[in-house]
Amino acid sequence: STGKAKFETDHRVRVVQGNKEEVVDGESFIIASGSEPTELPFAPFDGKWILNSSHAMSLESVPSSLLIVGGGV
Repeated sequence: STGKAKFETDHRVRVVQGNKEEVVDGESFIIASGSEPTELPFAPFDGKWILNSSHAMSLESVPSSLLIVGGGV
């Protein structure tokens, strides 16, 4: 979901977008603050093994392990 969000508990977020409101429960959450991924020359995005944030958000299932490399904002 996109919009303004507020954590109500460690596992619940309330998202407000315009006049719509949604409560999302989950074990973990990804906070995407609007930064853009940068492809590394030695590790180009392939959509299978090396993912950008759009690829990761489109996964059909949660992987058993995942490494997230961030360069800061």
